[in-house]
Amino acid sequence: MSQDLPIFCHLTTGGPETNLQLYSLYRAWTDWQKFKENSPDSPGKVRERCAFIVNTLALSLAQLLGQNVPTKGERVDGPQDLLRRFLEDPALDKAAVERISRGADELWPLYNAIHHFGKTANRTKYEKVSTLDAPKTEALVKLAIEVWDLVIQRARQQGADLDEFESIVEILDDYGLFEGYQDYDAR
Repeated sequence: MSQDLPIFCHLTTGGPETNLQLYSLYRAWTDWQKFKENSPDSPGKVRERCAFIVNTLALSLAQLLGQNVPTKGERVDGPQDLLRRFLEDPALDKAAVERISRGADELWPLYNAIHHFGKTANRTKYEKVSTLDAPKTEALVKLAIEVWDLVIQRARQQGADLDEFESIVEILDDYGLFEGYQDYDAR
């Protein structure tokens, strides 16, 4: 990984900071689990839930890759550029890079369409969002998990002191157990 790409991943929410990238991923993950257990009947409601999940997944990746890092008056690259730069690291598994690149070609335009939804000169964003369904959302959930796992793996290779786990999914499944955390749905 190049020196100019900071990766910010810490896996607790304790202390004065908050781990927005992990919380965003957690919300997308839990909403996806709830969706799988009880998906809505209405196609509009399916699309609405899937759009929230995809948008929140992409937000977590943007944050993980450094889009929320303060700069000295410089413009911060978009998440697609940050991911592309991360994937240029020669130490990464080539098959994983190819899989993620293909998935990112689907994710970022959808994120852009959902994130910047509103009145447009044409219907391209609406048309993009209208393609969103459960199978596409599931593929993007898997993509986000793979990116997280790859970023964490690379951070470990570079000396980051992280707890031992195989996949970020293990952390997501236990996230609500962290001290002081209470899920909004449980309130």
